[in-house]
Amino acid sequence: MLSFMHFPHKTILIVDEDEYNRELLSMALELDGHKVMCAKTDVEAMHLLLDQGNKIYPDCVLSDQVKEALFELNKPVIFCSIFNETVKDDRLFAKLKKPVSLHELLTTVQRAVDGNLSSGGSCQG
Repeated sequence: MLSFMHFPHKTILIVDEDEYNRELLSMALELDGHKVMCAKTDVEAMHLLLDQGNKIYPDCVLSDQVKEALFELNKPVIFCSIFNETVKDDRLFAKLKKPVSLHELLTTVQRAVDGNLSSGGSCQG
């Protein structure tokens, strides 16, 4: 079984317009030991975080959208889309092209939560 489990497990915020994609990404990350929060849009994500009363805060964001609000979290943002070559933003930790392999997804998320900046893009926090 492919696993990159590192303790302690981290919280990943998935922002993806497609429910099927949210479910697949969530399942993969949860099976790898991460806690996952899901939202359809950046606005929904911000409401979700506010509703949690700052009790749960993501260590990394995995999104099919590049929105300013996601960068304001000061956490690594991984852009995951079929259109990743058209997006140019130096603040991104990494860009993944859908469909993404399980190995690439898990290793990129693990690098982001571990603070490894070698993937390109910038990472704060």
